[in-house]
Order: sequence, then structure tokens, then C-alpha cells
Amino acid sequence: RFQQQHQVFVSELADELTLRIKQRRYADTAPQFSTLLTDLRRVAPDHPVLTENPFKDLLAREAGLAIYLGHHAQAEAIVQQAIRLYPDAATAFQGILTRAEQSEGEVVAQGDTAIPEHFADQWLESYQRAAEMAAGLELVEVDGLMGFLQELQQQNPAMYGVVRESLYGFLADKRLRNSQLLALKNALLAKAEPQSVSHPRDPCQSVLANGGANARYRCRDPLTASVKGPELVVVKGAGSVATFAVSRLEVTVNDYNHYCRLYKTCEPRAGDELPITGLHYTEVVDYLRWLSKMSGRRYSLPTIRQWQLMARDDSGVRDHNCKVYAGGRWVRGQSLRAAEVGYQNSLGLVNLFGNAAEWLGNANQLWAAGGDAYTDLANCRPDRITGSAPEGQALLGFRVVRALQ
Repeated sequence: RFQQQHQVFVSELADELTLRIKQRRYADTAPQFSTLLTDLRRVAPDHPVLTENPFKDLLAREAGLAIYLGHHAQAEAIVQQAIRLYPDAATAFQGILTRAEQSEGEVVAQGDTAIPEHFADQWLESYQRAAEMAAGLELVEVDGLMGFLQELQQQNPAMYGVVRESLYGFLADKRLRNSQLLALKNALLAKAEPQSVSHPRDPCQSVLANGGANARYRCRDPLTASVKGPELVVVKGAGSVATFAVSRLEVTVNDYNHYCRLYKTCEPRAGDELPITGLHYTEVVDYLRWLSKMSGRRYSLPTIRQWQLMARDDSGVRDHNCKVYAGGRWVRGQSLRAAEVGYQNSLGLVNLFGNAAEWLGNANQLWAAGGDAYTDLANCRPDRITGSAPEGQALLGFRVVRALQ
């Protein structure tokens, strides 16, 4: 099943990259082109999309073309993507933006790492094919020009983009009265404007706030066609703290194993239902970044203020997995239990106290909150917050907080 999920993940990455290349959408965000390419390199380094496309050439060409067409902001966005992917060629890509003059049809690299120049020949061939298509056509009339553009779009899409944007740049600031030219300008405008990235409706709405004790008021983000992120409940903000979503359970081994299996950067663990513990802070950050990239939402560790809003010990039952001594023996605590086991509080959160202590904060300051399975029951309470080092511990886990859109 997980091998199938991995294949679906790879297929989705490859399909999106192929579409971006076909439509020349290298400056799009959510996710960025460089993120998609980096992810595919990591999970399927021999994929045909990687071996069949000269990405350094493509990005250099597109940045140069954007400069030629006067689209400097787009060129800068493309160069930023390229530098993330090819940091050793940063000087060369920056040169595309700063160079006052270029030799016609080539990009001359500056610095130690040259951008390959053979794509200049490919562009010359594209120009020649476009010229051959135009030969013999009557292009002085709008109808003839539109017909040429339609054929060029089918036969030579890259050059069609150049001609289309050049024509629009010529017509954009002109006050036209001819109805056919106006129609041409409007048609070019519809195609020249960048397509907006549509974001699916946020499943975690503020109207769900503080209702997570009822399953109908919970939410989760899809990560792939078959994998979802941790189940979330929405907590109403207060003062300077905005309303936020937080994982109902401690992040489980099963949650983390999805990341390991799809990304193949860590070994899956046994004990799917247990909280994931023993991770170094940097591993937690990598997981949070992955959740954010896959979902298009922003994930983080809870802050102390967020903890104070969600850490309600109001289930009415003191069943926390903390150390309890009775009848001459320890009857609870000393080992982890499944993250789902236990009574939820009024927000729907389970195991906030005891079981695995939970990381709060960020790289500047980390805290461990709520106590763990080796904490005496009397000390398993909301104000149990102690400083923590970034190294992993056997009884230290975490929840994830997700910002609302």
C-alpha cells in the first residue's frame, strides 16, 4: 500500500512539472518550481522528467526571454528559482539580470560555472521554423495573423509564447479603435495574464473553533491523493494570538512514517499508534516543512501562548498517562500508550498531559510541556513547562499547529 502511495506521489510531482514546462510557468508559486523539482530529485532521481529536460538551460532561456520582453519581475522570480536549484551557477544567473547587452541568441555566463550555450541553437531553429510557417501567409490582416498564431501554438508552443507576448507588449498601451485589433488585443490579454493559482477551500475554518470534541468539527489537509495530514481541531484565539488549528493527537509514528515512505529520507518505525518520539529538533522541522509543502498550508510547533489556550484539563477524568502509585505498585505511567487512548478535553485534544511531553517554541527557545509518562500525576498539568534541548528524547514528542487561511 505504501509503495503505491509513493508511486502516486511521484506521478503527481512529475505531472505537475511536465505541465509547468509545457506552459512555461517557471515563476509560479504554491508550490514553487524549484520545490517540485527538488522533491522529484529526492524521491525519484532517475525519473524521465529529470533525465529528458535540461532544466538549467530552460531556466536560463526563460529568464533571458523575460528580460527581452521587458518582464523584469518575472525574470527575477525565475532567476531566484534557478539559484535555489543551481547555487554553483548563481553568478551566471545573476548576470542575466545585470548584463546590459547580450550577444544575440546566446547567454554568456559570468563566473566559474557556465550556463550551457547549446540552447541558443535550439532557439535559432525555433525562430527558423516560425519564419517558415509565416512564409506565404497574409499577415497584414487580423484574421490571417490570428490563424498564424493558432497554428504556431500547436506546432511551436515555445515560439508562440514569444510572439504572443511581443504582440501584446506592442498593443498594450495603444488606444485602438479598429474592432478587429481590439479583439486581437483582448485575446492576447487573456493569454498574457499569468494564470492565478487556485487554492482549495481551507477545510479548517474559524467557524469550527472550540468544537473539536465533536468529530464533525474536525479537519485535516490532503497531502496526496491517498494520504492526509494529522487530524486537526480549531482553537479560538485570544488577544494577539490568532485562531489556529492543532493536531488532536500527539503526532503519531504512522503520521511520520508517511513522510519517511514518501520521501525516503528516514526509516519507517514500528508502533504506528504511538506518539513519535526521539526525533532531533531538525528532524521535526523537516517534517513540518514537508507538511507545509505538501498541503500548501503553514505548519509549525505550538507557541507557549497557543499551548496556554489549548491546554485545558477539563475532561472530568484524571486518566493522564503519568506515574501513579497505588496498592504498593506503579499502576500507570513509565511507558508510552497509543496517542488515541484517553479522555479528550473540551476542545477534543487527547493526551495533552503525560504520555509524551510536547515540544513548544522554535530554534531560538524550545520548551517541553505537559509532563510525560515518568512525571508524577500531581505534576502533569497545564503549567508544567520546562526548557528543552534540541536533541531527541525517548518521551518527548510534539503536536503540530496549522495557521488558518
